[in-house]
Amino acid sequence: MQTKNLNESNFTRIRNFRQQYIGCFLKRRDAMCSLVEAVKQTTHLNSFVELSLAPSFRHRWPSIYAITDAEIDTKRLNLLCLAQVPERQKVYYALDVMNVRRAESETLKERMVCHGAKREAFGNGVVLGLPYSILAFTENASSSWAMTVNSERVKPEEKAGSVAVKQIEWLFENKNESETSVGLDGGYGNVGFFLGLKGKEVFAIARMRNDRVLYRRPRAADGKPGRDPKYGEKFKFNEPGSLGEADEIIEFEDEKHGLGRIEKWSNLRFRVAKEVVEIEVMRSQIHLEREESKRPKPRWYGIHNGTKEPTELKRCYLTVKHRWTIEPSNRFRKERLYAEVPKFRTAESSDKWLKTSQIIEWETYLWREQAKDERMPWQAELSEEKLTPARVLKSLALNLWKVGEFSPEVLPRGKSKGWEKGRVRSRPRKYKIKLKGKKKPKLVKQVE
Repeated sequence: MQTKNLNESNFTRIRNFRQQYIGCFLKRRDAMCSLVEAVKQTTHLNSFVELSLAPSFRHRWPSIYAITDAEIDTKRLNLLCLAQVPERQKVYYALDVMNVRRAESETLKERMVCHGAKREAFGNGVVLGLPYSILAFTENASSSWAMTVNSERVKPEEKAGSVAVKQIEWLFENKNESETSVGLDGGYGNVGFFLGLKGKEVFAIARMRNDRVLYRRPRAADGKPGRDPKYGEKFKFNEPGSLGEADEIIEFEDEKHGLGRIEKWSNLRFRVAKEVVEIEVMRSQIHLEREESKRPKPRWYGIHNGTKEPTELKRCYLTVKHRWTIEPSNRFRKERLYAEVPKFRTAESSDKWLKTSQIIEWETYLWREQAKDERMPWQAELSEEKLTPARVLKSLALNLWKVGEFSPEVLPRGKSKGWEKGRVRSRPRKYKIKLKGKKKPKLVKQVE
């Protein structure tokens, strides 16, 4: 197998990354390192135990389940992955929930009803499984490269918005470039999410419903007695007469989206009791060259800018474009990194498996400069700049010898005593599916 000559600086970075993530495994280190290599070398997987057939897995098949009692230093691993993000003036991240489907796992305690894309589960967008909040670095707006820097499972007692707020805050605390932006989809464009961001020095933009109602800042009371009003006139997204003139407008021509227009309004507020949650909004319109009846509907986005940088429409638009990258990367995690193949008994084991996948994502990203297009005969040839994560991972698997042996020696475990005589076997306990209520946040006041 011939590959391009390795760039020495990049080669050293790959080796350092491989050596450092070994230290993130605190228990069952040798088996976990072999498991990481086995995933790279296995292109098709029907059951989890088949990973033991990979050439790099030097243990016997029972060691595949070392992940159930392994210990991973997740804080150290997240910081290690974050350190691999290239230094740029403008860095974009995407945040979304990825649902790991476990429809038939009745013995999984924290299994939930998850709401996702309508294309799943016969078109109604409802699946049973474990939801994970994925914060990923996006390479560019027109690729499928979005590598995880922080993943957290959304537990039954938590909300995706509150978990996302913690992840965004962690990001800006540990790697705050001059322009770091986070883009989110419509599941976060609500008062609960923006209320959590209040007072935090972060930049985030989330899509909002087209029928949202906000309020302008109130005008001066002109010396009238009584308490000053908190809210001014209504600002209705679906009523053009209530919008008024935008504070900033940009018109552009995009290769994919045609003629477009972006407008921004500032000094708007949510209707919240005992709180003042201010927000900026952006309306995006594309393909204006088409007839009005054939144009896509405008999309609205809420903007929280707690940084010292001014809110620029170009930055907002690029953040929205980069957010799309996380969609194909989630499919890569499920289809090639086998996020849904293992049927673990506990949700904690599933958490460890996703962290293991996070390591492979970044090693694949670091290898892309040395990768050769390894494709099937029926696949179209891609240039070096457009190689997908799946093809780069295949190239890495064929060239593991170039980055050297790194796994610790296989440690003897001893022979298991097996099942004790006289011990009664019992069926595992089954759990009901966790279903979250539809109650509105207590701070939100119902408005007609």
